[in-house]
Amino acid sequence: MNELIEKKSEQPLFIVILSVTNHPPFAVPATNASGNFIDRVISSKEGNKTIIAATGDHKMQRMKEFLLREQFNEYAVPFYLHIPETVKDNVRFKYDPRRIGSHKDIMPTLYHFSLSDKEYLAVGGRNIMATVDDQTRAFGYNVELWADEKCVYSMRNLQACFEFDPDDPYMTLETHKKVKSGHEQKMEAYRKLLQWQIRARVKGVY
Repeated sequence: MNELIEKKSEQPLFIVILSVTNHPPFAVPATNASGNFIDRVISSKEGNKTIIAATGDHKMQRMKEFLLREQFNEYAVPFYLHIPETVKDNVRFKYDPRRIGSHKDIMPTLYHFSLSDKEYLAVGGRNIMATVDDQTRAFGYNVELWADEKCVYSMRNLQACFEFDPDDPYMTLETHKKVKSGHEQKMEAYRKLLQWQIRARVKGVY
């Protein structure tokens, strides 16, 4: 892969790598493979202009949560982002580890650091490292959960809001509050928007 990066470096290059593993429980092969690869890329001659992003697509704890308060952490996946200093010196950004996001925010963030002058389709996504966060899109989503800075909501029960535990930001309180007026409609509308855009792409609408 490093050879490919260096060979094609005359033109901008976007590489997607998909690793396939079994769902848990499983034995993790080549524990340091990702880290070794990233180190090689960063130290290569193209490292000072190569952005690296890595994430997972499934919950990483176990097959099913045992406690209700674990529901947010149960579906959390890591997002690693390496931005070389030569890029950071020329782009405005703010890193805030408290910001909540999901996969919808990855490509808008990468666009900001690499193709900031280009138009692109962002279905609810935003640059998660913007100097001022877009609060209208500051949420994380998957088919099971919706999360924002205040609450975690079950997509199976749109009327329940579980606030975060002030003593443990990855856990929620076990008692829930009623969802604020209008938020249930927003969550349902977003789910339908995602379904629509997939069908539209299949049909070649855009």
